[in-house]
Amino acid sequence: MPQDDDKLLDRIFQKYKEDDSEEDLLKYILETVFHKLLEKEMTEHIKAQKYEQNEERSEHRNGYRERNLYTRVCTLELRGPRDREGNFCTVSAKMSVFCRFQNLYFPAHSRLNDLS
Repeated sequence: MPQDDDKLLDRIFQKYKEDDSEEDLLKYILETVFHKLLEKEMTEHIKAQKYEQNEERSEHRNGYRERNLYTRVCTLELRGPRDREGNFCTVSAKMSVFCRFQNLYFPAHSRLNDLS
């Protein structure tokens, strides 16, 4: 996992060096982190990594859905993963990472646009 973290930081640092816009950099960082969190949430949901076959696996991945997360900083364009059965939902009763992010950092200034 530390190597993945280093690669992520390298990509963010490269974007930082290339971009003049602070808003574009912030958008890139937030989108990148949320994509990683969504993939992690999906991995835990189906109990398997991408392409992994094991006895605990409960479902299979089935592409992505394009969704927007509106914040007062910027609009994040996210790709929410899907499963074949249609049971994976990023907005669940236990509150997903998106709801937590919105409630903590943008309580009155953001809304979730159909991320489920």
